[in-house]
Amino acid sequence: MKRDPRVDFWRGLALIAILINHIEYLTSNRLVSFFTERPLGYSDMSQVFVMLSGYSYGLAYQQILIRDGYRQVFAKSFYRSFTIYSYHCIVVMLLLFFFLAPFAEYKKNPFLMHGMDRMIDQPTSYIIEMLSLTNFPEIISILPLYVILLAVAPFLIIAYEKNRLLAITLSASAYCYSQAYHLSILTDFTNIYIPFSKNNFNPLAWQFLFFIAMTLGVKRISNQRIEFGAIAKYFSMAFLVIVFMTYKIIRPLLNRGYINLDVQWLTEPFDKTFLTPAILIHALCLWLLFVMISPKSEVYGKSALVKAFILCGKNSIEVYALGMILAFSSYYFFHELDGGLVSLITIEIIAIALSLSLIPLKTIYLKGT
Repeated sequence: MKRDPRVDFWRGLALIAILINHIEYLTSNRLVSFFTERPLGYSDMSQVFVMLSGYSYGLAYQQILIRDGYRQVFAKSFYRSFTIYSYHCIVVMLLLFFFLAPFAEYKKNPFLMHGMDRMIDQPTSYIIEMLSLTNFPEIISILPLYVILLAVAPFLIIAYEKNRLLAITLSASAYCYSQAYHLSILTDFTNIYIPFSKNNFNPLAWQFLFFIAMTLGVKRISNQRIEFGAIAKYFSMAFLVIVFMTYKIIRPLLNRGYINLDVQWLTEPFDKTFLTPAILIHALCLWLLFVMISPKSEVYGKSALVKAFILCGKNSIEVYALGMILAFSSYYFFHELDGGLVSLITIEIIAIALSLSLIPLKTIYLKGT
């Protein structure tokens, strides 16, 4: 079965949005990220990326499981996990270079410095923690999450093939445990242990979203039609509208003091680290919206730009790692220039163009050789 170009297109689009968010995050600007960061409410491009990747994993590895058996599933998934880990190591070294290099502007940036204060006091132990996936700055959190997800995913897909109820129970139980830990933090009850507690994307929570999307991919390979009833569709649309109104309209008015109501619990009922239920439900509703409005596969690939997004989606981890390099570099060039709006727009256009062009050029080169 061929890849789904819709998934690759939207994953490529999410990667470009993440690149823009990182550039504006580091340069302390909100030009385009106002629209690309949580554009519809609680969920952002991280949830979109994880869902699409989980669905792609189900499509690809269910076919491997049927054709080659479980050993190849483990081998290919572990190899992919190790590849992503190598990209993570490259990004860590790059971050250390920018941190230790004599660029005074970097050391003045609170976003880049966040979580890096231990580099001064305990550099060796902090590097070990970053390489062991136990502690690292927020801006490089997604690659460690994928290293862990792809190491665990073979167990999930094989368990789902053997005993679906058991697989669902294990994944849901891990998610519930992560929510219990999050609740213990809110109530100052810290006697609960959870692995990777310092990760900004806690794997125990995020694996559940990946698992749900993976099962949808498995069902498609198994030719099991997935039906969404009218109640699910109406609930999803209503939930998305309510969240958009509260988060994108009421919340800014509250922050500016235009509305004097105690509804903060309604406008910010989320914690991205632990993928709290409000974010999880919102992400699943977005998936249903994507299924409802996305054109058929034949529509994609008719323009060069769409093909470029699809190629980015097919090489998602490589594009993400490249995006990190471009984001760090963009911050440096932003301050080397005048640091104004024109500089930001120019840098973002160049970064997007490089992301969309380097992977297609690589593909053309490999075909030629």
